[in-house]
Amino acid sequence: MINTKWHEIYDIREGSYSSDFRIHNPLDNSRGDTYSDMQQSWTNLASHESLFEIFDTVNHEALHVALKREDFTIEIEHIIIRKINQVLYNISSI
Repeated sequence: MINTKWHEIYDIREGSYSSDFRIHNPLDNSRGDTYSDMQQSWTNLASHESLFEIFDTVNHEALHVALKREDFTIEIEHIIIRKINQVLYNISSI
């Protein structure tokens, strides 16, 4: 039987976050965008050359949304995201 109350067991915050795709952002040439006024990110497909790059951008933007809950500056967010990626890709340890 599947436990349908897993979020209560692990104390996970639920949210209305969404990650969407678009072909191109007409306002700039970025790979992805996270908006500070909502829990939403966009991945701009035309700015990527491979599926791996798309996955990487989706992950990057999702981390931005998660870190926005902690009210960090954009510079601190990028430092944390860089460190997370270094650990995930086994480039350095914490």
